[in-house]
Amino acid sequence: VILFTSSSGYVGAASYPEEKCLWEVELKGTSPHSIEYLPNGMVAVASSGGSAADKGFVRVYSIAKKNNNKYAEKLLNGSHAVLWDETRDILWAMGYTEIVAYEVGNDPAAPSLRKIKSYGCNDMKGGHDFSAICGNEDQVWVGGSFIRVFDKTTGKLIENYPGAAQVNAGSVKCICSFPDGDAALTVATKVYADHNTDRFKLFKFEGNDVTVTTHVFDGRAFYKARSFLASYN
Repeated sequence: VILFTSSSGYVGAASYPEEKCLWEVELKGTSPHSIEYLPNGMVAVASSGGSAADKGFVRVYSIAKKNNNKYAEKLLNGSHAVLWDETRDILWAMGYTEIVAYEVGNDPAAPSLRKIKSYGCNDMKGGHDFSAICGNEDQVWVGGSFIRVFDKTTGKLIENYPGAAQVNAGSVKCICSFPDGDAALTVATKVYADHNTDRFKLFKFEGNDVTVTTHVFDGRAFYKARSFLASYN
C-alpha cells in the first residue's frame, strides 16, 4: 500500500504494485501533511490546519470501503506528522510545539482515538517531521526549526546525537532513515514557493563521522524526500 497527501486537500491510499485506488477523501482547507497505515487496516492523517494552525488535527479513518468517511479526531495545533509504533502499539503525532502519543481503537467500524501523553518542545517553533530511525525501536528523528532525536522512553529531545554537527538544520521539511543507517533530509530553499526545494542531502554515518552529499534536481520543486521500503510496517 502506498499512501499520499497533498496540502491542497487530497488524501489517498493505493495498492502497490497494482496501482489501484483503495480509498480517498477530500480535506480541503485543512492542509493534510502526513498519513500512516495502521495494522488494523485503518489510516491516520495529520492536517496542519493551514493558516488556522489551532484547527490542526489528527484523524484515524476506516478505509474498508473506497469512500468511507468514518473517522475519529483529536485537535493538535499545527499537526504535521503521524507515525505508528508497533513496539508500543501507539500512534505518535507531531504538532508545531508538541509530540503526542495516542491509543487507537481496533474496530474499523467505529474508529477511536485517545490521547495518552503529551511532550512539549516549545523551543521547536515549527515541528514538521517525526520519522522512524530504521532498526531503532526507542528513538525517532524530529525535524522542524532544528533536527533532534526523540527518545520515546524518556520523552526527551536529544541534541548531541552522532553526526549532529553536520545533520542539524533549520526549515526542515523531512528527514528519513534507511535500513543501512543513512538518512535523507529536505530543507526549504524557496525555489518555487517558500516551503519547497530542488535538492536533498544524504548522510552516511560511520560512527561519529558523517559523509554528506547533496543531490540537486534542476527545474524541479518538491517538499519531502522519503525512503521507499517494501518491508516498512
